[in-house]
Amino acid sequence: MRYTNRTHSSRQLIRRPLAGEVIAVLGATGALGQELVPLLTRAGATVLLSGRRRERLGAMVEASGAWAGVAGDLGSRAVRQRLYEAALAAGRLDAIACLIGEAQMGAFAGLSDAQALRLLRANLAIPMLAVKSLLPLMLRHKAGRICLVSSVWGYQPASGEVAYSAAKAGLIGFGRALAEELAPSQILVNVLAPAAFVSPMLAQFSAADLEALAARQGGHLLSARTVARRILHLLDPDLRISGRLVRVGRIGPTPEESPGPTP
Repeated sequence: MRYTNRTHSSRQLIRRPLAGEVIAVLGATGALGQELVPLLTRAGATVLLSGRRRERLGAMVEASGAWAGVAGDLGSRAVRQRLYEAALAAGRLDAIACLIGEAQMGAFAGLSDAQALRLLRANLAIPMLAVKSLLPLMLRHKAGRICLVSSVWGYQPASGEVAYSAAKAGLIGFGRALAEELAPSQILVNVLAPAAFVSPMLAQFSAADLEALAARQGGHLLSARTVARRILHLLDPDLRISGRLVRVGRIGPTPEESPGPTP
């Protein structure tokens, strides 16, 4: 299903940093998307939203005045085609924020083949294909910015999240390679790697696990708003960096990994 809303209030005519820009938010219905979309619209952007949660997507389209909302799994070629057509109808595409992903805790040896493949698909294959489906619009104008959201576990792998860590590491590699390939076309690609932030994904953790995770992050979990603001920065028209891994927050070693006293 595609939701459309082409109504623009007079408030949108006020000059703002992203005024006149069309930005696609992929995976918009998750915790990050719900924080990022209002930031983009307040900055003047026209947003194109994609997400799997139809009712939430429809509500976000109405609330944001989005150009369109494309509901469905972007692993489907048909859904990606609808996304491309919606962006084409908007007349331009200036930036992409790819927030797609899902996690599953558990020992790697205990994952079924289907579970392991689902994590690779959700965190690497689908983001790659979704971005690929929109690239022709950026290549046509030889301009654009792409922000891929990976994870701290992509560069600091975690026990219990082996497949997830592998996929997020792959996304970092994809972003860096794509930045090299698209440099001649003036398209900037950067990867954001946040530490753990408050979201429904953390529902898999016990209270004790969350406390331990927060301790490794300096005593607190990040907020989704903090991460969304960093994404907003990487979508800024004045951005000049590309091929960067931008870390948000930090995560220290577990007590077992901490170095002992020097002899």
